[in-house]
Amino acid sequence: METIRAINKIVVVAPIGLIGLGVINAGFAFAGIMFTAITGFTQVVLALVMFNKEAYREKIFYYLVVVVVYFTVLFFFFDSIPIPVNYLFGAGVPFLLAIYISNIIHKKIES
Repeated sequence: METIRAINKIVVVAPIGLIGLGVINAGFAFAGIMFTAITGFTQVVLALVMFNKEAYREKIFYYLVVVVVYFTVLFFFFDSIPIPVNYLFGAGVPFLLAIYISNIIHKKIES
């Protein structure tokens, strides 16, 4: 479980650090933005690993359901959503999902 926590910390902190380095070179900011996709993918894989092994199954199940619903809406219905909601949905939901799964990981370590 400590390994999962360490991996999660790396994939959450790396984009933040790279975007912060974007002050020095814009390439770092671009790399940080691209790294957020790696963060999402890694967190889904970690959730699947935890779902098969650990407690908090119900919370992880909800996380996975929201991820599936998010990508379904993103790929099939994104064009029909009004523009301001597009930006909120496109950026806000992944951010909230990252916080949610990180919270589950940290609570599991503490218990």
